[in-house]
Amino acid sequence: MASMLTATVFFLVAALVGHGGYTHGAVHAGPFVLTLVGFVFLTVGGWLGGAIVFVHGMRVLSLIDEPPARAVAPAPHPDKEEAEA
Repeated sequence: MASMLTATVFFLVAALVGHGGYTHGAVHAGPFVLTLVGFVFLTVGGWLGGAIVFVHGMRVLSLIDEPPARAVAPAPHPDKEEAEA
């Protein structure tokens, strides 16, 4: 959630800072970089959210004691495969 909120803040700041350039039909470097940083945070938030659901199994497998490092790992662990059965 923190990553998605950070992305939202970066997009908001980019929109506010870049509005002057938008009205003149120009894209300035500052708002462009802020937008790219927002997309990075958006991507990280999507990756972590997907890992929580598809690897950790939150609201699916009930592995509530899974350590966060294993929850975001892209490969499943034997405990997860056991819980699926």
